[in-house]
Amino acid sequence: MQHNVDNEVNQGSVDVNATYEGGLTLLHYAAGEGDLEYVIELLLAGADIHATTQDGGATELHLATHRGYFDIVKKLVRNGANVDATDTRGRTPLHLASYMGHVAIAEALMGSGANLDATTDGWAPIHEASYRGHLNILKDLLVRGANLHAAIPGGYTPLHLAAQKGHVDVAMQLMYMGANMHATSNDGWSPLHIASKNGHVGIVKAFGLNGADLNAFILENTWTPLILASHNGHLDIVQELVLQAVDIHLGRKNGMTALHAASNEGHLPIVKELLIHGANIHAATDEQWTPLHMASDRGHLQVVQTLVMPGANIDATTDKRWTPINAAAWKGHSGVVEELIANHADIHKPNADGLTPLHSASDQGHVNIVAILLAHGANIHATTLSGATPLHVASSKGHLSIVMDLVAKGANINAADNDGWNSLHRASGQGHLDIVKTLLDHGASISAANTKGWTALYGAAGQGHLGIVKELVIYGANIKATNIDGKSPLHAASMQGHLDVVEELVSNGANVNAADIDGWTPLHAASKNGQFDVVKLLLTHGANVHATNEDGISPLHAASFGGHVETVEHLLDMGADMTVKAKDGKTSRDMARDENHAAVVGALDKRTAMQVPTPSLTNDGENVLRDKSQLNQAEGSRDGEHSRLLDDSVANEWSQWGLIFAGVAIAELWLICHGRKAKMAQKMRPAPPLARNKHQ
Repeated sequence: MQHNVDNEVNQGSVDVNATYEGGLTLLHYAAGEGDLEYVIELLLAGADIHATTQDGGATELHLATHRGYFDIVKKLVRNGANVDATDTRGRTPLHLASYMGHVAIAEALMGSGANLDATTDGWAPIHEASYRGHLNILKDLLVRGANLHAAIPGGYTPLHLAAQKGHVDVAMQLMYMGANMHATSNDGWSPLHIASKNGHVGIVKAFGLNGADLNAFILENTWTPLILASHNGHLDIVQELVLQAVDIHLGRKNGMTALHAASNEGHLPIVKELLIHGANIHAATDEQWTPLHMASDRGHLQVVQTLVMPGANIDATTDKRWTPINAAAWKGHSGVVEELIANHADIHKPNADGLTPLHSASDQGHVNIVAILLAHGANIHATTLSGATPLHVASSKGHLSIVMDLVAKGANINAADNDGWNSLHRASGQGHLDIVKTLLDHGASISAANTKGWTALYGAAGQGHLGIVKELVIYGANIKATNIDGKSPLHAASMQGHLDVVEELVSNGANVNAADIDGWTPLHAASKNGQFDVVKLLLTHGANVHATNEDGISPLHAASFGGHVETVEHLLDMGADMTVKAKDGKTSRDMARDENHAAVVGALDKRTAMQVPTPSLTNDGENVLRDKSQLNQAEGSRDGEHSRLLDDSVANEWSQWGLIFAGVAIAELWLICHGRKAKMAQKMRPAPPLARNKHQ
């Protein structure tokens, strides 16, 4: 096949510049495959030496350079190939040669005048060679005048790149040629710090030999080479730096020393090395954390043991009064807790919030540590600044096993914190049914209330914990008990929209019309928050749609104020009066308008347009007359008399009394409409609706 193509090329029957898949020409194929003979034939036949591929924009010279075909590169260059041609990524052939380490090709390209400082995304050939560790190419670039101070985006110089990858010979060459050892990147990193972080001890040695400041800080006094090496676990670099007499006590801006860093990360050999060379075991950070605190907090048992042996302060406290054992208890490091107890750590010492190690372990659910502390006599009745016991925090967080252990050890089940919350309150409010059952089985007071009057049932109802509500009801919780504001569990559940809890409470006798000290009923609460399903349920069970609070606010007012259209519509459907005014003189529409609830205003306006204003309530609150049609039927054909009746001054009192005919039977109304006004006049005088009942 190749022979046939060659013949066709020689005979001129093939278009040598035809493109194939990806825009490749025959010359691309030949150059990329290293076929020098075919390259020569194609060039003689007039192949385009500057053709580029579609995908990457590569010329034949790019392909030959990348593959390392020196003879083809020379041939292409001699035939006029552009040594500075760039592909779609901006790379020249010299970039590729420097990256791949093709020394002879790089020399040939440079000898043909290739641009030494051409960049692609800020990378010049010298960056490629430094990053890849190609010393000979680097030397040639430097000899020919490449800029050794040029920085890529981020401010990293060739020396930074060599240090990052650990190319000692390249770094030495760069420093020999005058590279700035102390140059920093945009984020403050020097080549020495990069080498220390990445574990390149040879680079660190080279910097030391060339006089670099081995104690230099970077990033606003945050890291020295020693702290970086200690943090990242590079023992050989730590040893090298110590050998070169760096200051072992230098700390970061926050006070963290190399010993802190190694202890925090659990690098035991480095901890030992630093201690051998005199590191301060009592050094504290700005927040007063010692190396022992850090090792305990992170659970590095061997480091803890190593620090304890030379006399670290086992009960040292941070600025928040955390001791090492408290930190370990919080994080769940049982081995560290046991080690510290064995070395006589104070297991009763609280932090600034009053949390003892037993509180910490109970809060975080560390059953084994709770057992260890209890076995060593931890105070089960200790309280925090807020008055919480270990049982309180375990109950609140739902740690059943710990609750059972504490109860078994004699914890006071009914102990209350500073706000009156006991363990049952906490478990009920957080929804921990199994703990609620355990506490009830062990005698928890079901009627106890906190300082705001909340019982366990109130908390469970407000949070929607149906299972707990049922359990508390079974144990005899008072469904009608109210808090200091007069709110019942039904208020709490209704306000939050917990339909299933509302159903449970109502089915067990909760008063749907119970009012708090401000006159708010559960229906008010549900309406205000737009709890539509709860509103429907309460009304189904007899909630008074006309109830008003101390400010004259009805459920319809509340729903309108909150902008709850669906609730407003349903309240209206159930007979709510939208003409009723609160004590401030506002109707439901006024409140909706003031709150910019256009949809509610629209719904109310629509009802107003549909409504014929006829009073419909008796003194018993029962619907007697729905519209004018009933009155018309009672009057028969006496239209004139009917009109006079409607014009009567008594009729003008409808808006005040609901229906001035309260207590008057339909038959009596019929008599009035047929001219017997005189006989009924006495009964039609404006009087309180219940006055007639005095004579019944």
